[in-house]
Amino acid sequence: MSGPGLVTQPIEFRLRGGRGSVALHESGIRHPASVFSRRETFTDYRDITHIADGAQSLRLANSRSVYILPRSWFTDPDGADRLLVALRGRIFRQPGGSEQLQRMNDVERLSRASAAPLLATRILAFACVVAYVLMWLRGPIFFEMGFMNDVLVDAGETWRLVTANLVHWYPGFPYHLALNVLGILALGSFTERALGSGRTWFVLAVSGLVATWVSGWVGPVKAFGASGMVFGLVGALLWLEFRCVAELPAGWRVPRGLLLGALAVDLLIGAVVPFVGGAAHVGGLVAGVGAGALVARGGLRREPTPRLLALTNAATLALVFLSVFAMGRALVGDPGVLAKRGQRLLEHADVPPVFLNNYAWFIATEGQPDPREVDVALTLAERAVEATESLDPNSLDTLAELQYLAGFEERAVKTIERAIQLAPGVGYFREQKRRFTGEREWDDRPEEPQDPELPMEPERLYDEQAPAISV
Repeated sequence: MSGPGLVTQPIEFRLRGGRGSVALHESGIRHPASVFSRRETFTDYRDITHIADGAQSLRLANSRSVYILPRSWFTDPDGADRLLVALRGRIFRQPGGSEQLQRMNDVERLSRASAAPLLATRILAFACVVAYVLMWLRGPIFFEMGFMNDVLVDAGETWRLVTANLVHWYPGFPYHLALNVLGILALGSFTERALGSGRTWFVLAVSGLVATWVSGWVGPVKAFGASGMVFGLVGALLWLEFRCVAELPAGWRVPRGLLLGALAVDLLIGAVVPFVGGAAHVGGLVAGVGAGALVARGGLRREPTPRLLALTNAATLALVFLSVFAMGRALVGDPGVLAKRGQRLLEHADVPPVFLNNYAWFIATEGQPDPREVDVALTLAERAVEATESLDPNSLDTLAELQYLAGFEERAVKTIERAIQLAPGVGYFREQKRRFTGEREWDDRPEEPQDPELPMEPERLYDEQAPAISV
């Protein structure tokens, strides 16, 4: 290799596995560009911002990225240590080298300073897991009451702007939850070390609210999941990577190519895969960049959280608790809450029939509905059947259930017979008829089918229903 300022015989440190060597030239260091390839790159000594000396690897940081040199790569067992000493010596001999080493020592002290636990991201990850466990214990209604949808928010269920960030898709293997929790913990470990828990909470709160709002704005969808906040962490990392790079310890940075490449792939997936919430991802990313800029405009902030930010965080935390409380009231089945919520849905002209049907069924089957609840739920079910042109056996079953509870047994039998005609292979509907005719006890509701048979043209039926979008 040749070039201006390079000596003919650089100091070399051989690497295993055909990776060549790390070489110290007169003006800079030649080293592997990535742990995933054997491509090499050159870093000017004056561009080095920090060198992290770890038990498993050296991390070399400059204004462009951070490069990982595992100790196991060196053929000489002491090669990494000798490289570190020689590299510091070369930097010292550069113009302004002593000042550069002092700045690097300041960064090193920052990286070694005892820090508070990573509370913000760990609490969020724990909350997502708890919500998933509650969903398994409570059943599908927990998910139905938590996802984001702009129509339902307009109808008064504003808690969904918050709770949608905590609920994840189920049943089966919780891959959606696992991906988001791993993303929160992995990316949060970088962000929270640099910003602290208070500023990281602000990033998470802003990106989560913006992500759910954007997903509702581009709806109608069922949007759910914490990946809007994961992308908010990515946005904050991007701000730190491009605007605060001289202050970041090497151990607090992700290789820039890896970060940008993973981001590009995920945004592409969100753009082409229908059930991935690309709009929410973009919203969370942009919000994360903006929130990161607000809390780290002058670089890393290690001083106590400013009063205004502390008050803002307290307000967002109160919003979380109020939203969870509002959702919990609806789930518990307070008669006043259920009837009022049903009435709000009836007053809203754009509620999809699936939401009308699901809520009517919820009122009918949760606890002991009072006459007011039954009356509201019956109207919801009638509207759902009308909107689906009496072609959905599930909506017809809900209507029959409410007719039966309201004391209209003959109408319930006729309604369920229509459902049986549409789905003759589903025994559940026949058992419902036996219940309505008195052959089964009135409270002996048959077990609901997991995958009920649909009518012949489901695309016509579900044109107005909201698709599920995981974010």
